[in-house]
This record gives sequence, structure tokens and C-alpha cells, in this order.
Amino acid sequence: YAADVYVGSAGLQTLRRSLQGRSKPGEEAARMKFVVRTAETPVIMRFDGRVNPREANASSPGKIYLVSACGINFAARMHDCEDVTRYIKNWKQVYQLESSGAPKLRLKRDFVPTGRTAVLDEERCLHDLKTMARLRLHAQDSLGIQVVVESALGLGVFAGDAIGIGDLVRRLSAQAIKEVLEQERLRSIKLVVFSLPIFPKHENYSHFSRAFGDGRHPYTGCTPVVLADQDMHAIALEASQAGFAVGELNPADSHGVFGEYWQNLGPGTEEKLALTTCGLLTQHHAVNPAVLCTSRYIAVDTSTATS
Repeated sequence: YAADVYVGSAGLQTLRRSLQGRSKPGEEAARMKFVVRTAETPVIMRFDGRVNPREANASSPGKIYLVSACGINFAARMHDCEDVTRYIKNWKQVYQLESSGAPKLRLKRDFVPTGRTAVLDEERCLHDLKTMARLRLHAQDSLGIQVVVESALGLGVFAGDAIGIGDLVRRLSAQAIKEVLEQERLRSIKLVVFSLPIFPKHENYSHFSRAFGDGRHPYTGCTPVVLADQDMHAIALEASQAGFAVGELNPADSHGVFGEYWQNLGPGTEEKLALTTCGLLTQHHAVNPAVLCTSRYIAVDTSTATS
């Protein structure tokens, strides 16, 4: 966790409460963007539905770690209200307000848009996206992870297409991870792979391709980067079989509970990872008591790059 976000014993207790799904809307929920939960987590099925065969007591040449991290939520929900008020400059014009000045809610959860296009605070958003990326990389590097497999964190329904900022948020996300990788001198991580399946609408591959392949500002980082229109599990399993320790990103949310709506076969990547890995056994607080053991929480200084 980011050392300047969860400070002292009070900060640890807030984090512990949040990992039980008890984070309060607003500021506490917003802090969850600066937490990374990791655990060795076997993959039991690829996204094409093929089961990964495995014998009892068998181990892969390389371990796979699931790396759960929260993205910025521009889907405008009450629990993540601070993401709206922090990053959208004209949020009071973008969403309907009650007479009290509070946002009007649909079904007690969703902000009601007015149809106005949002004005994003790009500098603030980019700063926090870089802090989030640096935290993920530092955590995995310290664990000895060699191959990082990232999906597009927060770039699905959270990206803000409904208020006109989706493509801008995607561009900033790609820029953030590129700049962090250029600044960092990672010791264990030897390769970063972005798993970016191309779908007909709101795909992320082109944004990352432009960011890393820009001829005027080419990628200059020391860590090799690969962009792949491919199943993230397939990439992780291949790297693991080759003997590498692998970190696979799980796009989580601010409620802090692994898998969130997995019981309903929810449509998000987080729910799919809950159904295709052993993450419910390794990262859910109701199953693994270590999730709530504060002695296992490690503070990370995200203010400076490693060298």
C-alpha cells in the first residue's frame, strides 16, 4: 500500500476494514486505488473455456501471482463519488443535483447525467495513474516477479465513455504506465506484456500502441514491453511454463472484496478472474485469514522511482 495514503496504525485499520468490503463511500473508497493485493494464485481455465490440466500436488516451473488493484471509476457511482469530484472539473454541470446540492441518484447508486461533456483534470488524473502504476510495479518487483501481464485497468465501463472522456482516459492511462516504466529501473521484472483484446467498440489496443509506438516520443524504458491482442491467462500460463514468475493484473474495485459479483456470473474482468482462477481461495477475506493480517501489509514509497 502507498505509505502516504494509509498512515500509522489508524491507516492500517482503515485498510483492513476496506478489505472486508466495509470501506465508506468517498474518501475511504478513493484510497483503495493505492492498494495492491497479491497472492500466488493458480489459473484453472483460460478465457476460451479450456481447462488448464493439472495433477494433484503438481507445480508449474514458474509461479503465477494474481495482482488485484483498483482503477479510477468514471461510471459515476455513489461509493466512488470522490473519483467524480476529484477528477471532473465541471461535475456539477455533468450530473443532476438535488436541491441540497448533492448528486441525484438512480437506484440509490448511480449519478444521473445531464448530457454535458465532462472536463477532465488531466494533470491530476495522470499524476494519480502514475502513482497507481508505480505501486503495482514496485510490489511485483519486490516479490521477484519476472513477467508482468497487465490488462487495461479501469478502461472498460469505468473509463467514462458516457460523459465523453473515455478515449482521453485511455490515452492518459497508457501514457502513465509508459512514463513510469521509462523512469523505473526494475530489478526482477524482465518483461511487461499488455493483454489488450480488440473488441469492436472502445478497444484499448490502439491507445497503448500509439503511446508506446509514437515515432516522435518513442518508448525509452529499460524494461521490454509487448502489446498483445490475446487472452491474459494464455500469456501468463505460457510464461509460467517457461519457468518465469508471473504477475497477472486483476482489475478490482473500491469495495475491496475479491471477485465482487462473481456469484452472479458478473460481466466484468474481475468476476471472470474469480471464476477462472483460485483467487477466491487466496484473496477473499472470508476464506484466507491472511488478507486481514496487518503484519502482512507492506508500506511502499511511491514518491520516487527506483534506480
